[in-house]
Amino acid sequence: MNGTGTDHPTVTAGSNSVAIGANSTDGGRSNVVSVGSDTQQRQITNVAPGTQGTDAVNVNQLTQVQTTLSTALSGQQAQINSLGSQLQQTDQMAKQGIAAVGAMASIPQLDRDANFGMGVGTSTFLGQKAMAVNMQARITENLKASINGGFSGGQKVIGAGMLYQWK
Repeated sequence: MNGTGTDHPTVTAGSNSVAIGANSTDGGRSNVVSVGSDTQQRQITNVAPGTQGTDAVNVNQLTQVQTTLSTALSGQQAQINSLGSQLQQTDQMAKQGIAAVGAMASIPQLDRDANFGMGVGTSTFLGQKAMAVNMQARITENLKASINGGFSGGQKVIGAGMLYQWK
């Protein structure tokens, strides 16, 4: 049964249901309150904010939730973007460091009969280019020392070492 006429509560087809307003219907559903029909919707106005789990929620409450979520998500997105940027920077630095070490390793060692030497090496690793410089000295027949540096982008790798050898 549909509510018709004078906009007063009407008993409708649904069990324990109420249809309020002219031409309102519950569509045969039980335990509902209807203020219109599927072709004539109405607003319920002046609804206080819900305070209990089964209370209705008004638009102000939904807007507040939306604002809170948007702010939180915006902050999370900023942190994710920052982490992504940091990962890219770390990746580039690692590649540059590996390229620099590769350049250092490519420099030949001092021959047995030489006392001093200087070498240059180059390397590339996953798109990062590097250059290295090395100085070596034979201090005694059995003791050799070296110092070297590798450079790639803004990264610098410095190394020094000594070798004592015997037969």
